[in-house]
Amino acid sequence: MIKQFVFGFAALSIAVSTNALAQMELDESQAGNPKEFYLGMQCAPGDGKVLVQRGKNDNFAQGNNEVSALSDPVAQLDHFKTRTVVGYDATRANAHFLDHAVLPANIKSGYVMLRMRAISGNSNDNIQIGDLASVYNNANNEDRFAFASRINQLTSKGWLKSDNHYSSKLSNLQLRAPGKTLLDLIGNRAEPSVVDIHVQDDTAVDYVVFGLCVGPDLSWTPWLDRDNPGGKGDYETIAGHLEDGNGCEAPADIQCRVVGGESSADAGEVYHCDTERGGRCINDEQPDNICKDYEVRMLCPAP
Repeated sequence: MIKQFVFGFAALSIAVSTNALAQMELDESQAGNPKEFYLGMQCAPGDGKVLVQRGKNDNFAQGNNEVSALSDPVAQLDHFKTRTVVGYDATRANAHFLDHAVLPANIKSGYVMLRMRAISGNSNDNIQIGDLASVYNNANNEDRFAFASRINQLTSKGWLKSDNHYSSKLSNLQLRAPGKTLLDLIGNRAEPSVVDIHVQDDTAVDYVVFGLCVGPDLSWTPWLDRDNPGGKGDYETIAGHLEDGNGCEAPADIQCRVVGGESSADAGEVYHCDTERGGRCINDEQPDNICKDYEVRMLCPAP
């Protein structure tokens, strides 16, 4: 097992042995101690642990050179160009805290932990975590890929609170996109993810921490085509490709397309494509009773 500590953008890896459970659980007694919480966090066998910390756990002390930076898409948004943007430990009223974290690939589970304090009175400010570019670029407000809440309502949404420390599982952070969580947004990706953090607008932020369980590196297989659309249809199943020595038993993702061409969603046929069974086209389900020839590729642990 590899534990990786990431503070800002510097990383230190330490090889350790741990007895891991199938899933991570939050311990309310450790909600205010990100390091101790991380050390006690348990991941599934074979998964590694990564701590990504932005800002310093210094109880809002100023002058400690804590860098915050907008992600490139957010920096281009007109929404923030006319607003006062601040970083960690800032106590300026009517200002927007903004930062982003670069998270590793193939996240299986995890949590986010922040220390926040109202500049004056009780905080009724808002917090957003996710893809802020999708939020403010979406004129129709249909798919908002960010968690959003008033800070004083976080505990009613399943967050733990200890003094000014707040923590929650990523799988508990419901996005504006229906039925999706922050873990759905960033989990099982073959490449690192960027997550924006926004706190508005009279609240100081001391630090932001992501404690993550990550699986092995992932890579796409070549496009695989083992069947032709005769008989009952065209079957590019995971089980069939495994028999041929290709793919993996439980791919993190799968893509299906007409051989060398358009995706299955654009092919104009009834097609089934999922990570449980693979790709299937059934002749009897088509208007002309014949399927096109399809191929699939799977996102599997890198060899």
